[in-house]
Amino acid sequence: MMLRLARRIAVLLLTLLFIPFALSNRQTVALAFWPFEGVVEVPLYLLLVAVLALGIILGGFARLVERLGSRGRPGRVSS
Repeated sequence: MMLRLARRIAVLLLTLLFIPFALSNRQTVALAFWPFEGVVEVPLYLLLVAVLALGIILGGFARLVERLGSRGRPGRVSS
């Protein structure tokens, strides 16, 4: 119960921080990917949020792989 409340407060604070950030960084940036032709223009705040989200997802996936990999190993007993 307390963890859920803390999580909701954190999401609310991040949302309140994101709104002024997004409003002040609306200019577009041009993205070009080397092997592909063409340029995509996206708002700067959207690019930064997408990179942040990708980092969170990849970090969570790496943590999941680490936890699943160590599941079958027996613990080392030191004397």
